[in-house]
This record gives sequence, structure tokens and C-alpha cells, in this order.
Amino acid sequence: MLNQSQFGGTFGGPVKKDKLFFFVAYQETAEKNGIAGFGYSVVNLSPIPNMPRGSCPLSATQESQCDLTAQAFAQSLGTIVSQGATATPNIKQDKTTTGTVKVDPSGTNINPIALRLMQLQLPNGQYVMPGAYTANGGCSAVTSACQYPLSSFTDPATFHDHQGMGNWDYILSNKHTLSGRYFFEQDPTDGNFASNGTRITATNILPGFPVHSQKTYHAALLRLTSVLSNNLVNEARVSYQRVFAQANNLNTYTNSQMGITDLTPGVDNLSQVSITGLYSFGSNTAFGLSNKSNQFELADQVSWTHGRHTFRTGAEGQHVINDASSTGSTYMNVGFKSFADFLIGLPACVAGATGPATVVPHTSSAPNGVPCNGSTSASSVNSAGGTTQANANYQYMFRLNYINAFVQDDIKLTPRFTVNAGVRWEWDGFPTLANGVSSTYWPSMALASPVPGTGCVLNVPAGAGSTGTGCSLAGFVVPNNYTGNLPAGVNGIQGAYMPMRVMPGAVNVQKSPLASWTVPGVAPASVPGPVGGFGFTPLWGNPATNQTSNIQQNLVPQNLTTPLTYEWNLNTQYEFLPNWVLELGYVGSHGIRQEQGGSVINASYWNPAQLITPGSPLAVANGINCDNLTPATACNTAANANLRTPFLGMSTNSNLFATNGAYVFNALLATVRKQFSKGLQLQLSYTWSKGLITQGYGINTAPYSVLQLGANPDYHPQRVVINYVWNLPVHMNGIGGKILNDWTWAGVTTIQNGVAFSVYDSNSGRAFFQGGVGNNTYGPALICPGVNPLTSGPIESRLGSPLSTNGYLNPAAFADSGGTCSLPIAPGDDPTKNTATMFGNIGLGTYLSPGQYNWDMSIAKLIKIRESKSLEFRGEFFNTFNHPQFSFNPVDDPAFAAQDVSASNFGQIIVSSVNPRLIQFVLKFLF
Repeated sequence: MLNQSQFGGTFGGPVKKDKLFFFVAYQETAEKNGIAGFGYSVVNLSPIPNMPRGSCPLSATQESQCDLTAQAFAQSLGTIVSQGATATPNIKQDKTTTGTVKVDPSGTNINPIALRLMQLQLPNGQYVMPGAYTANGGCSAVTSACQYPLSSFTDPATFHDHQGMGNWDYILSNKHTLSGRYFFEQDPTDGNFASNGTRITATNILPGFPVHSQKTYHAALLRLTSVLSNNLVNEARVSYQRVFAQANNLNTYTNSQMGITDLTPGVDNLSQVSITGLYSFGSNTAFGLSNKSNQFELADQVSWTHGRHTFRTGAEGQHVINDASSTGSTYMNVGFKSFADFLIGLPACVAGATGPATVVPHTSSAPNGVPCNGSTSASSVNSAGGTTQANANYQYMFRLNYINAFVQDDIKLTPRFTVNAGVRWEWDGFPTLANGVSSTYWPSMALASPVPGTGCVLNVPAGAGSTGTGCSLAGFVVPNNYTGNLPAGVNGIQGAYMPMRVMPGAVNVQKSPLASWTVPGVAPASVPGPVGGFGFTPLWGNPATNQTSNIQQNLVPQNLTTPLTYEWNLNTQYEFLPNWVLELGYVGSHGIRQEQGGSVINASYWNPAQLITPGSPLAVANGINCDNLTPATACNTAANANLRTPFLGMSTNSNLFATNGAYVFNALLATVRKQFSKGLQLQLSYTWSKGLITQGYGINTAPYSVLQLGANPDYHPQRVVINYVWNLPVHMNGIGGKILNDWTWAGVTTIQNGVAFSVYDSNSGRAFFQGGVGNNTYGPALICPGVNPLTSGPIESRLGSPLSTNGYLNPAAFADSGGTCSLPIAPGDDPTKNTATMFGNIGLGTYLSPGQYNWDMSIAKLIKIRESKSLEFRGEFFNTFNHPQFSFNPVDDPAFAAQDVSASNFGQIIVSSVNPRLIQFVLKFLF
């Protein structure tokens, strides 16, 4: 269901004749929505039988310690899952991903925590985890053919938007006028499914975990306008904005109820559990935040008219106080690749596996007797990471300052020829932290210290060396307003505020072979850090195992400089015929020392692995023995990438946040406007633009990771926009006039080519980055000679499977996607293993995505009731002719899926540039 209503009103008038005037308005939108993310969920149900589920005490460590009802339930569940795996062995949910332990038909190796979660009930008595044989849409009989049926849940969400505005003007004298404005908005949303940032698509979340979010916005402005002379006007303004955003989980379930160890003591929300291909439930980590922002602005502008000149100049300053906290990121994500993995929930079979040493039927044991599942490189727990952080619920006190100024002159050379010229200067300060809760890393300090060695031992007893042997904290720094005790090796720096463009001091919890249902969050070992914080993970490396501390640190360099931007514009207007106006313009901009890093487009890695040879200084310093080259001892392999770095212990996949970027933009604009007779107005605009921006790019010579100017994917090189308004020339009396008079037809037609996009390969650069270039930056692809990379024909025939035979790009033209060539291999690596790959050769922004040809129209009718009252009816038609238009660029496809030659859908068009035809009608009463 979808039910939306909107209402409001306005009121205004004089308070003191010819002196004080006011105007107030209020509008409210109320929505009840059961068809979008917050109110609708579509899941695949798991094969849980329709029977009582019993109970398992918190002391239970295996199924046999639960009550008899729970044991009977576990046996029935084990029978169903094992039968499904036998009858349909390709169903992923029936099998564990590690292949070591299977769910036994007796159910005796089902984890008690999984049983407790299945026994958890909602206030209405229904189970949190419905089964394929219990819920609507499920199966009526236990059969192997019906294991994971599709089901949907609808529980409408509510959304309100309250808006109020008030203006007043007070004429102080014939030269001075004081004006004020206040705006208020509040938009509470209560959803029964935690939709992450969308109200459009259905979620895959089970019922019972409602969320609440709300943003409250205040804006106040005071302006003094002074007419100092007939040709001189000054406008002074002071303004204030306050934004308070919050998002919370409303469920009351806890980890302690289930026997799950919290990642952060005192944060006891039930972890968010996700089962690949099925559903998720629990406390959503995106909800549990508070963000308060206060902005203060002061501005002044002077306007002066003299002869042919209209001169304006002004300046503005802004100070921002932003206090933010994110408790939700400590709730912990726990992910399983299959339903069977969820049921077993054991750590990998390694010597350090955690948990009680006991015997679980039909289950392996680690060397120390702990029941386990999987090899040393895998666990039944797929991930305990993502947004999960250890002790991330700090209050981050960000402070920002901005200053800008401008000068502009409109020069009317002739009655039909005007030149507009101006310059603008902006200073955008870097965010700083006022309470010293974050740390960063300075490579210059690390270079002055010995290279970290092997044998790093952490958390040893006091007095034995807090960091053990072979560890190093050299290079880590904190601001001098940090209030905790500094571990040995961590430096304090001068300055009350530290430039802040790094991830907070909390440590992201990642996948670990020790993760289990009892302890799903296994954080890296560390030494003490900030009070209440998780601490610092020291640097170390072990050439014998190719392992390092692998700290992914987003770097803030010591020499941050203020970005500098130059902008030019020139604009002329010329009335070359009566009612025909031609406007020509040029806009140019060039930026140097620009902020670089933080997005897929411009991220850059600062610690790439180096190509080395036997006896090279880096090989000797980092302990890589490659004197006798064999595939097992090759110098440059994908496995030892983190050992070939200049800064041992730091991940090769660490981003650089610096002011070393640049951009160039030039655009020519032409506009023709014509006022025709009989109510027709027409405007045609043409824009040619070229934008370049520095982007991360991989090369096969040192320093291997560079910034290179490439086409900016935000700009359409050529664009034509046609605007038209036609007040229909009908003037009739009587009934015919009531129907046919006062109609207006308007529209906007946009014709533009696509934006530039690059072709990447997530397999390229494995010689320089651990596991390849990763998810944040893609290496350049390798284009094979003699094959046309672009397909041909109408765009509808180039969408790719299953809509058409061909995609937008030809996979045969690129390595890794069926091409006739392969990525080059690093020197000294084994060509048969094809692991340590070099970069490809394709440039940035090589191709253009499909163009766009779109019509938006509206038709309106003004119905006069009385002299001061009328009705306005308007119909608006977006994408009027419902013409499908497609996109193939990183802006619309942030995952880069279609641009990655190693992806299964490479070259396919998977997103549209405009929505299908949208029609809306408006009725407005004017009085």
C-alpha cells in the first residue's frame, strides 16, 4: 500500500503600516508506505520445520545440552538440510562453504547459538526466523524440491515532513531595511525494515527489527540592506544553520541473550546476521548514530552602478562545528555464506581456535581440542567486518572554516552588447579534530627507525615489554590534545588541532579464521591506545610465512597545503534582431594542490610493493630470500606483495589523502532566446566542455602508483538543451472560454552525448598490491591488438545478456575477459601460476557512454474564480515518450561492475540514465 497526503498554507500582511511586514508558511507531508524499503521485504526462507523449537540454556555448548524439544527440533532440521544437500547438491545454502563439516542428519552438530536465534520470538509470539514450512509463501510439506522458497513481508513504514517558514521586513528608514527569515524542517521516519539509504527497493530483512531516523533542520538569517546613494547599495548578512540527524535501532534483543560475545563491552545490541542469498536480521549497523552540526556565516556585498558598469564585490566566512558519534558501527556484522554455515558456526581448524575444548558429534577439532570447521584459510563465519569497528563510539568533534570573496562587473558596451567579467577566490580549510581522538601515520618518522622484524608478541604481561619482540609503532602520531597515555613508539605532534582526513582511531574488524558463533568479532591484536579506545596495531613482518601486520592506514602527509583554484569566465549578450538575443560565454577553471583521495575516481595508494631483484636493498632489509630463483622463491609474487613495500607492516592497499591533485576545465556556451508573438518563448543552449582530473593510475615502472590527468566522468562533452513555453493564444467568452482559455504548454528537451569512462581490470597490478588493486581502485586493463573494443549498432542491441547478444564493449578485445592476450607477469614469478600480474596499457577516460535524448513536458491550466482567487491545475510528464535511455559510466554504476574486465557482467549496460515515464498532477489554490 502507498498512502500519501500533503497539505499546507500561507499567511502574511503588514504589522505596522509601511514599516513592518510578515509572511509565514507551513507545509506537511504524511506518507504510509508498504511497497518500498522501509516497509517491504523480499527474502528466501530457510528450511526450518513447523514444530516447537524448545529452548537452550546459555550454558549449553552443544545440542545435547538443550531441552528435549530443542533436540527433537534440531534432529528434524538436520534431516531436512542434509536431504536437500543430497537430492540437490548444487544448492549453496545446503552446504558449508569450507567443505569440511556437513550438517548431520541427526542435528547433533548444530550450534546452540544458532538454535537460540531460531528460538527467538517476536512480541506477537511468531519466531524471528520463519521457516519455509511455517510462513506465508512457504511450502506445506517437507520436500527436497522446496527448500528455500521466495516470500515477502509487508509492514508499512511512516514518513512525515514538517516544514515551516517565516519572513519579516522592517523599514528602518528610507535608506535601511532589516529583514529576517527562519526555516524549520523535521522529517521523522519509522520503518519496520532497516533500509540502508533507500526508500525505493525492497530489503531482504526479516520482520521484528524496526528503526527510526530523523533529521531536524533550523536556518535563521538576518539581513541589513542599505541604499547609501542612488547608485551604491550595501547588503550585510549573518546566518545560522543547525542540523541534528539521528538514526536508531528500536529492537531490544541483545547478544548476551544468545551467548554471543560483544565486540565492544557495554554495546550489547544483537549483532546483524546475514546469510548469503537468504536474508538478514539483527541490529543494523547503519542505525545508531548522532550528528549535530552548527554553521555560522557572516557575509557582506556591495553593488555600485556607474555609467556603463554594474559592479559587485563581496566576501563570506563560515565556521562549522560538527559533533558526530556512530555507536552503530560497533554492533558487529556477522555474515555466513550458507544456511549450513549458520547452523554450524564454528571457527577454522587452527591451533589458536577459540572456545571450550569439547567434543561435538560429527565435527572436527582444532589441535587444541576446540570444535572447528574448515581449513586454516577459511571459517564458517564469512565476515565480521564491513562497518564493524572496535570501540568506534567516540564523539568526533570536527571543526571547519571557509572563506570566499568575489569581484564582478557587467559592462554594457552598447544597448545590445553586454560583457560580464568576474573573479572569485575561495579558501576551504581542512577539517580538524578538537578532542584528539584520532591517529595517523607519518612515513618520515618511520624511516628514522629500524625496520620492524619478526616474532612480534602482543599483550604480554606488564614489565615484559608492552609490544613484545620485533614490533614497532614508529611513524604513528597523535595530536597534542590527545589525553591518553602514549604507547612506546607513538609520537605526539604540535598543534591543538590535527588535520583530519583519515579513518577514526577505531580498528575495523575483519574476517578471521578464529571467528565463531561464540566470538564472531576477532579484532587485530594491539597495544594500549586512547582511553576507552582499541589501541594501535604495531608493525611487523614475517618473511617465512609472507605475513605482515597488514595495517590499512589512510595516510595524511605532513606537508598538507591549501588547495588553489583559478576560475575565469567571460559572457556577452547581443540582441542581433528585435526580440532575438544571442549569449556567448566561456568558463575556465584550473586547480592545483587539490585534495586527492577518498573515492573510486581519484583514490591513490601510497605504499605499493616494489619490484626487486636478488640482493637488492629492499630484499635484504625486508628479509626476502630470492638468491636461488624458483617458483617457490621468486622475488616478486602475489603472496609477498606486503613484504616488498618501502614501509613494512603497512598494507599496500592504503589510500593517500593529500593535496597533490589537479584538474582542468574549459567550456564554451552559446544560448539563443526568442520571444515570439502569440505567447511563444523559445531558448536553445549549447555547451561544449572538456574536463580533466587527476586519477589513480598504475604503471609498470617505479613508483608504480601515480596520479594521471584523465577525462572527468562527471561531464558530458556536448550538450544541447531546448526550453519552450507557449501560452496558448485562445481568448474566448462564455463556457468555451472557461474551458479553453489560460492553458500553458512547456517543456525541456535534452540532447547530450555520454560521459567518459575507463576500462579497468581488478586482476591487474597483483604484483604491487595485496590481492590485486582491490575494491577502491582498479588497475588499467590490457587491450589486445587487432580487435575493436566497441561494438556497433543501435544501443538496444548492445545491452548484453539477457537482453541482447552483444554488450556495449567487446570482451574479446581485453585480457581476462576472453581476449587473445594476457596481462604481463612480474619478473621472477612463475608464468604458469599467473599470479603476480603487472598493469595493463589502456588509458583513462578512453570511451564515451551512450548519449541521452530526453523530453520532459508540462501542461497547465489557470482557472480564475474571483479577482484574488484562482485554481492552478498542472500535469507534468517526465520522459514524456517513455524512451529507454541507458548509462555506462562510474557515476551511475559506482561499483564499476560493467567496467571491470574480470567481472561476469563486463561490457553490459546494467543501469538507465533516466527513469521510465513519470506522470504527476498538481492542483493548487491561489488566493
